[in-house]
Amino acid sequence: MRILIFAFLFFGAVCMAGMIYYTPVEFAFPGELYQSIGSKSANFQYLILSKSDQIILILKGWLFTPVQISEERSFRVGIVAESFETQIDLPAKQSGIYTYMVQHLFILPKDVLKITVQGYEIKLSGLSYKIRTAHGEDTVSLCTMNSQRVTANSFKIGEKILIMISAGRRNTGGYELVVDSVNIVNKTIEIKAHVESPSASTPVIQVITYPAVIVEICEPLEPGIYNVICTLSDRGEISLSAEFEVF
Repeated sequence: MRILIFAFLFFGAVCMAGMIYYTPVEFAFPGELYQSIGSKSANFQYLILSKSDQIILILKGWLFTPVQISEERSFRVGIVAESFETQIDLPAKQSGIYTYMVQHLFILPKDVLKITVQGYEIKLSGLSYKIRTAHGEDTVSLCTMNSQRVTANSFKIGEKILIMISAGRRNTGGYELVVDSVNIVNKTIEIKAHVESPSASTPVIQVITYPAVIVEICEPLEPGIYNVICTLSDRGEISLSAEFEVF
């Protein structure tokens, strides 16, 4: 689906600034596909479509501006790569108490490390992901799932990939599974996580709990076989692994 969307957008009017290609787009992507950064007064949303030969992403956002501004405004976007830095001014539109950044499609060199906008950073190196809490299994485990949270080990390109890590059964509440980092090296996804236990003085609910998290991969992966390796720290280190295919 994402590949078809990109093909549609690519043949539109594309502007060029040095090595950077960008163009406004009006296509309405589902809101749940975007990642966001910012605060209550400034928020920016982005959707990474590809990070294979080039970085392809959608960027939009808004500022809370309750005072009417007479002069024309723009959003300055900084692009930082290993070999260069540049800035681009994107048009803004005032609507009520908000100033909106016009949604743009960006096609960037693969060595771009990050994008900055209004003091916020979008890191493009490494792997883009979201963390969600979940109800885990009775034992310590790791598995891959599809968007319906059904165990799966093969995915079509662009299909949502979920990685569930379970810390096992606990006799009380107060336990939390925390993901420290998620990185990808070649086709190996490396996850580091730890279990936080309640202190002796912390009141906890006296029920059995199953702390777990779901790592949602937020960018399309190239076709191939991927290995997932998780190092879980919980009174020692536990090594968990799984394998899945993208086709």
